[in-house]
Amino acid sequence: MLVASLQAWAALPLMLGGLVLVGAVDLGANPQESIIRGLGQASLSLLIFAYAITALERLWQNLVAAGFGYGVTRAKPFGLVVARRGIGLWALTYALLHLLAYWLFELDQDTWQVLVDFFRRPFVTLGMLALLIMLALGVTSNRFSMQRLGPSWKKLHRLIGLIVILSLLHYALHKAGKNDFVEPLAFGLVAVAAWLLKLRRPS
Repeated sequence: MLVASLQAWAALPLMLGGLVLVGAVDLGANPQESIIRGLGQASLSLLIFAYAITALERLWQNLVAAGFGYGVTRAKPFGLVVARRGIGLWALTYALLHLLAYWLFELDQDTWQVLVDFFRRPFVTLGMLALLIMLALGVTSNRFSMQRLGPSWKKLHRLIGLIVILSLLHYALHKAGKNDFVEPLAFGLVAVAAWLLKLRRPS
């Protein structure tokens, strides 16, 4: 039940996009920029949530070991681990839509300009690198790849931490142009908190 609820929650930005298309939601004076930024923020939010699931699992195990949660076992917390793959794939979906919106609205469908921006604009470089690694994780998020890659599969999927760092830097550099670091800092603090929890061994 919780897994289905999380999947529905992850799809909310896409549902909001549908409301935008029918004119039910006003995106302000610059709707194109709002769409590009909104898709990027949705992707980053889900990416950090997927990254934090291991930390939440570890926190849950520590709480149970300390005697909290009477009558429960040291099971995975509320089925979050089961939902991690789906949440990660939703993050990838929004990242791809973010790139598509950037190509459509900011670059006027000029594919060559994407390559130019990749080499000339650092925040684009970081975002594209994050997306490429995320794609690698996305296409290998299946049993066949797990069996085929063996121990290398876990090593590959540990790169989610690198994706989070690249994505945060991408966002911060973009916001640097407006001297606005509040949102990147908030995302970063959540990611650091998750990282610190992951460092702790379950009791």
